[in-house]
Amino acid sequence: TYGCNTSVTKNITVIALPAFNPITGPTPMTVCIGCTLQLTSSTTGGTWSSSNTSMATVNASGLVTGVATGTVTVSYTVKNASNCTKTVTASVTIMSNPIITISDASVNEGGNLEFTVTRTGATCSPSNFSVQYQTVNGEAIAPADYTAVSGTLTFTPSETAKKIIVATNADNIVEGDEKMKLRLSAPVSC
Repeated sequence: TYGCNTSVTKNITVIALPAFNPITGPTPMTVCIGCTLQLTSSTTGGTWSSSNTSMATVNASGLVTGVATGTVTVSYTVKNASNCTKTVTASVTIMSNPIITISDASVNEGGNLEFTVTRTGATCSPSNFSVQYQTVNGEAIAPADYTAVSGTLTFTPSETAKKIIVATNADNIVEGDEKMKLRLSAPVSC
């Protein structure tokens, strides 16, 4: 030995990561373009972020807004007083809005026109999809030739078709075919 028996002792403090709970939200985690999806974590004091803000944004309270189709990772990060951070993530799929179509209908005077409105494409669970409808005069004019109708159709995520009935009025006038239209407007998928 050379006479050097010096030892040095250092205290090391191990700081625990922040306590953390997972991200929660509806299952599946899907949202349509222009619609929102609320995510939460029971752990407070964290910050939310999106892996791709051109597909989906997320605000300070975890509200995700769909911007373009695709899948993003939404992160929630908590930092403790010692600057240790912990992050949990959730995958959110952004879908295009549903497509609606309407069938043609024909009937003899006095019968009921039956239009079928069909929803295809995304269901944007858990949201319902709604669309407004209204009859529009053509050669057939309400109320002489048919009873005007208007309203809102609401599709649950599992529904793909709805019917709209328009009553026609019989008369004793000999005339050719008369047309009217059914206009769909203001679709809302969230």
